[in-house]
Amino acid sequence: MYQHKRGDTFNMSGQVDVTDNGIAVPDLTGWTGSAQIRTLDDVLVSDLEFTWLNAATRTCKLYKLSTQAWPVGMAEIDIQLVNSSIS
Repeated sequence: MYQHKRGDTFNMSGQVDVTDNGIAVPDLTGWTGSAQIRTLDDVLVSDLEFTWLNAATRTCKLYKLSTQAWPVGMAEIDIQLVNSSIS
């Protein structure tokens, strides 16, 4: 669990795990990402800036400058990744 103080800049980084048909994808080079933070009731709190720190090692950063309007309480982060080499 990650604790965040409302009003502070949200800046979180880490490694994402991806599977494709049950097989781990070790390198996400060429993939694009987006992220949102939502309440546990699935209400959108905010879009987050998604940036690869190193797609080859699956390391990304999620960022939001202003969180003053975020509600107090538990939330979930939703990350969507798209393999741009698949049409």
